Amino acid sequence: MEHILKLVFQLDGPDLTIITDDGRVIFCETKIHPRKPTQEQINFINMLNTRGIKAFVAYSLEEFIENV
Repeated sequence: MEHILKLVFQLDGPDLTIITDDGRVIFCETKIHPRKPTQEQINFINMLNTRGIKAFVAYSLEEFIENV
């Protein structure tokens, strides 16, 4: 996890980094329609997800709540 966290800060990572009470780390990239995440952001989110780390893009508060 330490390597991923370093990567997050080096890449100017997702907009929100959440650390839950039970120690989980969740990353969220926030967007407003019609803006879309860059390919770099998509690749980073996919890389986190393949490692079992929750990461997603949210376009609204409702979408954020659904994913957290």
